[in-house]
Amino acid sequence: MKDLLKKLSEKFDEEADKIKESVINNTEYTSDFFDILPTFTSLEKRPRKMWGKKGVYIFVITKQVSLNYNIVCKWNSVSGAGFKSYNQQSLVVGDCLYVGSSDSLYGRMREHFSADSGAASLKLSHPNRKLALESVCVYSFALKRDFVIYSSIIITQIEKRLHNSLQPKAGSSRV
Repeated sequence: MKDLLKKLSEKFDEEADKIKESVINNTEYTSDFFDILPTFTSLEKRPRKMWGKKGVYIFVITKQVSLNYNIVCKWNSVSGAGFKSYNQQSLVVGDCLYVGSSDSLYGRMREHFSADSGAASLKLSHPNRKLALESVCVYSFALKRDFVIYSSIIITQIEKRLHNSLQPKAGSSRV
C-alpha cells in the first residue's frame, strides 16, 4: 500500500509540473488526467467547454499592475482571496495571481469575475479589485471523464502542488 501511495504522489507531482511548465513556458501539454481548455481573459470569453467540467485553473497576470500599501489594503478589505504581502510594488507579466480547483469550472469562473460572490473568490469586478480585471488570463484544465469518480482526490492534490510551486500572489495557502 505504501508503494502505491508513493507512486500516486509521484504521478501527481509529475502532472502538476507539466501543468506549470505549460502555463509558465507555453509548452505543449499532454496528460493522462486532464484536457487543456482554451485560455480566456474575461467572463464573457470563458469557453463553453468548461460547462459541466471539474478541474484546476490558474489566473496569470498579462499586464503589469501597479500596487502600493493602500491599494493592497483596499484589495484585502474585500473578503476572500487577499494578497499575502502588503509590500508588493506590482504584479508583473507572468505572475501567478491565483490557483484554484472546482467541481464546476464554468460556474466558478462566474464567481471569480463577479463582485459579490462566495467568501473564497477573487471578486475581480469589485471596485477595490478591478485593477486586475483586465490584466489576467485564465488557464484551465478539465479532468478527463475516466477520472471523474476520483475528482475530489485528483484535483485537490494537483491544486495543492500547483499552489506550492507557483506561489500565487492572492488566496490562502493549500496544506
